[in-house]
Amino acid sequence: MKVSIKEKININLKKKLGEICSYEAKVGINERDAQRKKTYFSYSEKNGKQLKVSKEVTLGEVAAIHEFGDPLNNIPERSFLRDTLEIKKDEIINNIKEQIETAIKSKSSAKMAVKVISNDFLNKVQERILDGIEPQLSSETVERKGHDLSLIDTEQLFDSIKSRVNKKGSST
Repeated sequence: MKVSIKEKININLKKKLGEICSYEAKVGINERDAQRKKTYFSYSEKNGKQLKVSKEVTLGEVAAIHEFGDPLNNIPERSFLRDTLEIKKDEIINNIKEQIETAIKSKSSAKMAVKVISNDFLNKVQERILDGIEPQLSSETVERKGHDLSLIDTEQLFDSIKSRVNKKGSST
């Protein structure tokens, strides 16, 4: 058996992997935004005009309703986080491998590698929302909203989906 070394890498692998693993990435509704109230309105079945405020909920509650569905209120599940992770898992895994390799071989920081991974997933979530998540909206809802994107109404939910990287155990 013949062994050849293609390139010399002078690193402390255990240390570099430890640095990478010392960070955690979070993608989801920004904590501050999750507490904001979102006002929903009722609409006339006759002419579609706004009637009154029907209820106030937080953006965190809106996100959970869409992510998991609310059968009692006839709102189907339109998972924008879990399903994106499942659908795009091969791409995400490949990106993680690439970023770890880049961080190990270069002088780039471990935090930067985790940020790139986190932002890539955020972009995949946003692209999926903009592409439209099944099931499609009813014709009445499309007419009222003026478009057929299921998770875009006021864009408050879309805009509150963020990516954040912290040292593990850090609260900021």
